[in-house]
Amino acid sequence: VMLFFLMLTERRIILMSARPSVLSDCVHALHSLLYPFQWQHIYTPILIKKMLDYVCAPMPFIIGIHISMLSDLKRMPMEEVV
Repeated sequence: VMLFFLMLTERRIILMSARPSVLSDCVHALHSLLYPFQWQHIYTPILIKKMLDYVCAPMPFIIGIHISMLSDLKRMPMEEVV
């Protein structure tokens, strides 16, 4: 319920997992919860390490990140990310 509310209020959402298949499935499931609405912002089921700076974007997003990038993620200047 909270993730659905956060999507409707267009927040920045990061999901993390050690298994890429589970991560991708969870991000796609979260995205499909919005039906009949559509997410109009950044939507990346699995973010690669080269694009990690996308988490600093000022606009709303739904991004999946492998848990191995957690230490890099903590060093990024992010604001209001759930």
